[in-house]
Amino acid sequence: MNWAKPRSIEELKALCLDAEGCRIEGFIQLMGAARSSKQFTYRQNERKPWEVFEGICDAYVELTDEELLDHGVLSRALERGALFIEIPDEEV
Repeated sequence: MNWAKPRSIEELKALCLDAEGCRIEGFIQLMGAARSSKQFTYRQNERKPWEVFEGICDAYVELTDEELLDHGVLSRALERGALFIEIPDEEV
């Protein structure tokens, strides 16, 4: 298994657009060994193009680009390289 570490929302979009169904899975590395599982779906041309599944609370949210960056710790995770996105082996 390989991992990408997007550092911007544009890199996150590109990973989604390259993925089957525009859906990617990964996690945010929290303090120590703790992780927050995420699933991102990007739907171009939608008013709220991001659909994010939060594994910790088993909930989906729909967000704009701006809302996504303000959502939880995602902005800091992107800046710090703490967001890990799974890349299937055949895409590497």
